[in-house]
Amino acid sequence: MCSTVLWAINHAAYTPGFREWTGERLGVEPQASALRIDAPELVNKTAVAFTLTLNMCDCDSAVGYGEGKLRSGVPGPEDYAAWLKELPGRTRFTSRVCVVRTWNPGETVRPRNAQRIVVSELDAAGILMLPEETLLAVEFPVTTGW
Repeated sequence: MCSTVLWAINHAAYTPGFREWTGERLGVEPQASALRIDAPELVNKTAVAFTLTLNMCDCDSAVGYGEGKLRSGVPGPEDYAAWLKELPGRTRFTSRVCVVRTWNPGETVRPRNAQRIVVSELDAAGILMLPEETLLAVEFPVTTGW
């Protein structure tokens, strides 16, 4: 049994450029997952679910890690917050990114709770202290002029 941190993004935003930039920024490229997040009001059924797993599992991920000393050599909560804040300038068609930390998921992850936050209000503590089985929906401002 292990923790899994599952992310979801609009299918059109999950491009080679997004994956490459994320790999450069966080040290790990997103890997599409067969798991799905069942939260229809926040995660579109065509969204791509992905992981950012450095090791065999996400037990050491800063997302939802809570209190305690984080392992060195993995992205910290500040890294995830900065990545999310830079995301609108790096990929098109992104209005929301969702993430949930879950324990030993089946094929479908059904979060017990959800929190919405505008990316400008996101901080490292919000990532670090995300309760398990709670979906964090990070909302991005609508931009035009690409």
